Amino acid sequence: MTRLHYLLTSVLLFLSFTINAKEISVKKTKGSTSYLQFSKAISKAKNGDVILVDIDVFFESNDLMLVVTKAIKIFGKKGKRKYKLVRKNKYQKNKKEAILRILGDNIQLENLEIVVAKGQGYKAIEVGDAYTNKTLYSNLTFKNCDFLQTDVHYSARGLFFQGKFKNVLVENCKFNYWFSLVARDCPVLDGFLITGCEFSYGSHQISFDGAILDEDDATHGLGIHLEKHENIVIEKCKFNISESFNIALAYTKNVIIRDNILAGGSRVKYSQPIHIEDRSSNILIENNKMKSKQTGILLFSTGKVGHGQGRKFSPAEKSAKGSGNTTIINNRIETDGDGISATYLNGYLKIKGNKIISTQKRALNVLNSYKKNSTPSLEIEDDVFMQGKQFKEIKLLSKEAQKIYFSSDIPVQ
Repeated sequence: MTRLHYLLTSVLLFLSFTINAKEISVKKTKGSTSYLQFSKAISKAKNGDVILVDIDVFFESNDLMLVVTKAIKIFGKKGKRKYKLVRKNKYQKNKKEAILRILGDNIQLENLEIVVAKGQGYKAIEVGDAYTNKTLYSNLTFKNCDFLQTDVHYSARGLFFQGKFKNVLVENCKFNYWFSLVARDCPVLDGFLITGCEFSYGSHQISFDGAILDEDDATHGLGIHLEKHENIVIEKCKFNISESFNIALAYTKNVIIRDNILAGGSRVKYSQPIHIEDRSSNILIENNKMKSKQTGILLFSTGKVGHGQGRKFSPAEKSAKGSGNTTIINNRIETDGDGISATYLNGYLKIKGNKIISTQKRALNVLNSYKKNSTPSLEIEDDVFMQGKQFKEIKLLSKEAQKIYFSSDIPVQ
């Protein structure tokens, strides 16, 4: 099927799907709570309908999260501000109860503020469930929504994916959760576009990780097969300072990170604007501006099973889990640590046209990458700036003098 044929088919399906669509209003109603009105609207809606939220909706201690399974649009009525979905009180002392769970295709949330009050919930929006649901969900859109928690230091999740997903769009949204946008242990993640968003505070602002997939190990292994974790685009976003990472990726392929502003993390010992680990590959990092109190871009291999809680990996296991096939082009990187650091590199690392400024350490550090049975490679174009010098000048220096600018245990091609 050609791309044009696919688009035309999609439009025709959409038109036939929505021709009988109805608008269901959620508004102030005497003798009823906002939660009951919202719950009734979701139950009443049929495929293609639009739920128009015209009041703030509050989830109290007896209010379960609501599950959306039909192909509907939930839209906050436009006005002076966005209407809110608020987890005001935790559900019967269970702080893990979310506001919404999404289990369906062709679902859209737009123009809403989604809030978890301090200590009253663990997740705002939960999408799918890797542990109990094997269904692939597709065509999910989150547009012009603000995912905000009232206490930015409380460990809650904003938009949380766990399951199998294809074609997800997150556009023009704001986040300030401890883990803002998370796809964790998803057997399938195929086609995920994040564009025009802003992230503030938190530990991991974007985190796509599959650390316990394919791990049968008793210490935090999940044993679910990782089928596809590919085709991710993060573009035109603003990342304000976090505690740890602006973007953290693991077990992910075919990634484009472009035209973003990244302020890095506040942890001096361990934080990066871009953190890539564990068999991630085919990554393009292009036209970004980033600052960091530590390393700017880190290609890494995890030290322990699971999400850092299980047994330690052996050096051979860490080497096998390295990332690579990464191109870093036309970025401005200002750091207090290394500009780019790669450990256990698998495949190539290509650096082109970057202005790398590393005020306290090297612009580039590649270590633990030499292997007898594989051939990691490092390519640096002559016009790359490191500490104010172009690489064509640096490579003429003695090996000892080059260490001020870069260090590598594999030769530069």
